[in-house]
Amino acid sequence: MYRIESKIDTGSAELKANYEAYQQLVGQLRQRLNDTIHGASSSSVKKHKDRGKLLARERIDLLVDPNAPFLDLSVMAAYGIHNNEFPSAGIVTRFGVIQGHETMIIAKDANVKGGTIIQETIKKHVRAQEIAMENHLPCVYMLDSGGAFLPDQVYVFPFSRRRKRSPPPIHSKKYDIVFINNKNYEYKLQYFRNRNQQSNSYHLAEPA
Repeated sequence: MYRIESKIDTGSAELKANYEAYQQLVGQLRQRLNDTIHGASSSSVKKHKDRGKLLARERIDLLVDPNAPFLDLSVMAAYGIHNNEFPSAGIVTRFGVIQGHETMIIAKDANVKGGTIIQETIKKHVRAQEIAMENHLPCVYMLDSGGAFLPDQVYVFPFSRRRKRSPPPIHSKKYDIVFINNKNYEYKLQYFRNRNQQSNSYHLAEPA
């Protein structure tokens, strides 16, 4: 097999300068990601906890299989706009594994402006659904929404028409959707596959 040989001088001053500049950018990105993930105000989080509710990512952590790989999508959505008051556009979209099956999880974050929706929320929501449909993934919704953010409603409602609140038509491939309300217990999902219809179905099993 042909080997590609590198001619980079690993001891050069230029390489060291580029490496240091790159590390600074990586550190800046990691800091911004951390600030965004923990972007909700402490007072909002306290009120949420006092009501006996779990945070959006805490609910997801209880839902997915332990130690399973995952991927958060569009973490930096809405960054740099609205005075950064809508971290991650107020919604968490994640590839996760539930009962051994890859799933698209869409969870509203009630700690971001009371769970209200801006146009970037809708765009992120729709994009997650499109990815799920393209990759034949079922969707699980975890709801705790405050409706449209009224100062931004003129921009929200045109986009809200694009949200797919139900599975595609019967003649297309089927994707079953589960809506889970915010309750302070561990969610367990049982997976059933109907091979004749080639459809995926989730049934919520609540603890007794």
